[in-house]
Amino acid sequence: MHYKIESVSKKGDFAFKDAENKEVFKLVYDNWFTSTGRAKINKQSYSIESKNIWQHEFIFKKGEEKIGSMSFNFKGNAILNIEGEYYILKFKGLLNRRFELLDGKDNVLMVLKPNIKWSKLRYEYDVETSDSLGEKEELINLFLFASYAANISTNYYWQA
Repeated sequence: MHYKIESVSKKGDFAFKDAENKEVFKLVYDNWFTSTGRAKINKQSYSIESKNIWQHEFIFKKGEEKIGSMSFNFKGNAILNIEGEYYILKFKGLLNRRFELLDGKDNVLMVLKPNIKWSKLRYEYDVETSDSLGEKEELINLFLFASYAANISTNYYWQA
């Protein structure tokens, strides 16, 4: 399946859109200087909060319930734990930059290809998912948190 992540503000907010360009969710950051973000999906509130001051560990919540976490390893990869399932988001390529989301068995589940809009100072991503993912409703958590991880990581990799 094909999806798209579009930047909707200069502070980093983004919308996740399906193949028909219909908005699935929008993540809005609390302010310019924080990595705390919120989204509403199917009338359910989600939040992502920094666990510490260094902002390399994050907590994922659905309502008030913790449903996962994310941290960065020494290689700069994002390690996601969503409801007990582990995933890793790896940055790949030098000229063909992209992120690959892998499951615990190193199967590629999702590829996010950044497309920088230099004139607008914004990032967008083309997202391709593995056929094995299907279109399950519970994948929305994976989409939200992988998109967030890519957005945070892009800021790191493009500054390096």
